[in-house]
Amino acid sequence: ELHTLRRNLNVADKDLANFQKKNKLDRAAVAPKTAWQAARWLLLIALFLIELAVNAGFLAQGSRSGFVGGVTEAFAFSFINVFGTALITLFGIRHLTNVSYFWKFVGFVFLIAYVAIALVVNLVLAHFREIAGNLFDGAGYEALSRVWENPFGLGDLMSWMLFAVGFICSVVTAIDVWYMGDPYMGYHAVHK
Repeated sequence: ELHTLRRNLNVADKDLANFQKKNKLDRAAVAPKTAWQAARWLLLIALFLIELAVNAGFLAQGSRSGFVGGVTEAFAFSFINVFGTALITLFGIRHLTNVSYFWKFVGFVFLIAYVAIALVVNLVLAHFREIAGNLFDGAGYEALSRVWENPFGLGDLMSWMLFAVGFICSVVTAIDVWYMGDPYMGYHAVHK
């Protein structure tokens, strides 16, 4: 049994050396501590809940269904904003650290897509807040139309605050997810 364990260890060491050589890595992988990992997930959940509460409060003012309608609408926006950002960062933006120019390009495309999506989602939400108070049917389509025609044409300070809170939550989520493990995709798995 010890012989099998030694052979498996030698194979793992060779895999690690090959991965490091192929990807030009001369450092140990960042191995997040379990407590830090849990804290990062808790931060992600806290960001979602904070954004949900802020969005629900703002959207409830203009919702025909009151607070329940505001929470329902806010849940959809917050889920896309926080967990969409997490997925894009985890599986796309982290490619920026790759040694391959192709994967760096993929990471850059995901970064540009993330910025565009974060801006659009939060601008649509801010426009939706302004419109929902006056127009109940078709507010979503009208908000998209306004973002397309004049994205930064928000006329209400509260709408700007809603946009800012959402965008900041999205950026903090991206940073949090970036540091959840080794920024070089696949390195931690080979290293352990």
